[in-house]
Amino acid sequence: MNNRNSIPGWIGTQQAIADYAGVSKRTVQRWITDGTLKVRHLSAKKIVCRPADVDKAVKAVSDRYEMEAK
Repeated sequence: MNNRNSIPGWIGTQQAIADYAGVSKRTVQRWITDGTLKVRHLSAKKIVCRPADVDKAVKAVSDRYEMEAK
């Protein structure tokens, strides 16, 4: 996706983060709110996130569910 608003190496929308992680946009919003996912705020409405940070969030949530199942 070559968009003048995109930053190479970063994911630039909540929907794109959700698609990358295989979750819903609402899940991404929850992760941002509860601090599971680190994002950078470029403005009041614009965020960016590194794919590695998304991977860490997915792992953290997975580990949490695994611990709860025990």
